[in-house]
Parts: sequence; C-alpha cells; structure tokens
Amino acid sequence: MTLRRTCSILLSIAALCMSQPSAAQELIWSNINNYPDDLIQTQDAWTASRSEDASSKSYRIAADDIELTEQTRITRIAYYSVDFGDADVLGHDWYIYEYGNNGSPGALLASGYDNPVNRRDTGYVSYFGAFIYENIMEPTDLVLEPGRYFLALRSVQTFENGGGKYSMLTTRWANGSARANWNFGVYADGTVFDDWVTMDVFNGVQDQEWAFEVYGEPATGGLRLTGPDPGTAGDFNTLAVDGATPGKTVYFGASPHTGTTNVPGCPGLVIDLGPRIEVFAATADANGHAEFVQYVPHWLYDWTIYFQAAERATCRVSNRVEHIFH
Repeated sequence: MTLRRTCSILLSIAALCMSQPSAAQELIWSNINNYPDDLIQTQDAWTASRSEDASSKSYRIAADDIELTEQTRITRIAYYSVDFGDADVLGHDWYIYEYGNNGSPGALLASGYDNPVNRRDTGYVSYFGAFIYENIMEPTDLVLEPGRYFLALRSVQTFENGGGKYSMLTTRWANGSARANWNFGVYADGTVFDDWVTMDVFNGVQDQEWAFEVYGEPATGGLRLTGPDPGTAGDFNTLAVDGATPGKTVYFGASPHTGTTNVPGCPGLVIDLGPRIEVFAATADANGHAEFVQYVPHWLYDWTIYFQAAERATCRVSNRVEHIFH
C-alpha cells in the first residue's frame, strides 16, 4: 500500500499528558516480535538523542515505518532503551514523516518535541548488563489516515554524565516495508538537513527494527467498513458498514487506485480513493447497519481494489479497506 498524503490527515498537536492509557486504546504497531526476549537478547543499542538546546543540530535520530489500516488516533508511543552512562535525560521527541518514494522518511507531517520525561524501569536487564527502560509519550490529538508513515524518535538530554549514552534498542527481525533508519541532521522542530541511512550501514544487520510500540484507537466516528465477503472474484461479495445513522444513505466507493476525492456536500471532507471510483448506495437499518452486495467478475482476479464508505448526512467517512481478489 502506497501512502497518499491527503488533506484529510488531521494533525493537531496539543500538550502531552502523563495520565494512564485509556481502556479503548489498542496496540496497533510493535517492532518487538517476542517480548521481552527481543529486548533482552539484542546485541545492538544506538544513541538517538539531541542536546537540550532547541536550535542545535540533532546528535542522532531514529526512524522506522508503521502502517495503519484505518483512520487512527495515536494515543501512546513507547520506545525501549538502555542507559550506558548515567545520562541526564530531559525529555523525548517524536515526529511523523511521509513514507518517501525511496523507502525512507519524506516530508514532515507532525511533531511533538520536548515532551516531559516519562520512563519506566521494565525490570529486565539487557545483553549489555544495563537496565531496560520504556520511554512513554502520549499525544492527545494526533489522527492519521490509513497508509504508511515513518515514526522518528529520540531522547533529549544534556551531554554530561556519559555524553549522551542513553541508547535505543533495535530488534533483529523484519517488520513493515522498511528497516531501521538513522539521521545525524534533524533540528528540534523536525526539519531535516542531512540524509537518512539504514542501520545496516553501521552494524551489517539487514533485518532490524527500532524497538518501539504504538498504541491507538479508531478515529472514524463509529463508521466501520468491513468486507468484501467472501472476497473472491467470480462471486457475489458483500460490503458492510456499522455505526451509520439509522435511515440515512451510506455510499460505498470502490477503486483500483488510492488518492484524494472530495465528498459532495461535505466541504473539506475527502475519501482516500483515486480515479475510476464506482459508487453504490444502501440505507442504514435501525441498528446503523448498511450493506451492499455486488457481483465481482472473474477478470478482477488478482486485482487490488480499495474500498471506503461515506455518510453525507453527517459528513463522516469510514476506514479504507484494501483487498486482493482471488
């Protein structure tokens, strides 16, 4: 799935809170395949940090890809690190970049820097003999559309007491479409003035990811699209939406392309489908359920089709579904 930057990316960054995660949030992305073994056994930890001076050049910053399948509100970002030199940690930074055409971070979409220190001793000891810490950041209003992104992370610290040796762990497996990236030139506000390089340049390990987790919750206002069912060409397939307004019309869109298309009657609202959109309509029942049944011809075998729904009466859109017909 290729990321298409759209005007529907809702990126409003507010102050970070220190409260516990809400019950609704879920683990939506993890670069840790086996917890805690991956953290304990990894033989790589690298310093991704900048000094406390916001105008200074970054010391180092870590970035890795994440992929979202629906509009998501990011509620919690956590990365794992070890302290090699009694580092004086002042806070943490996070940044969201586009997934660039060359498989590395592209344009900056959002940033949350100078977050307060919120770290937890996991109780585990790393391969290096140092304690493993979980570093927690909690954005309050970061909403991203379906697609691929790069999440960049680092600590903020003085360069006393060990010279910035608060180091982020990497896990040795392949997750997502890109591997761990590094950059030596990123300002505090996320402006990039140096090249991104993959970590295998430094340690020769091809399959490695920065050790972080992302938590979130659906941000579609309750309009949830599922299907197609059974998902095969040469058969009748059902698309369904739940959470619609009873008695209102739900419009189902299908296209072989992603993109940005305005929803008529809803200024500023878009769906993430490209040209050649086929539109079908159904009325939601008393339970807010609407579905549409359509025959999918044999010649669509092995085609990738994208689906998304909209309710114009309330100007809401659903998550986008990507499906390959077999």
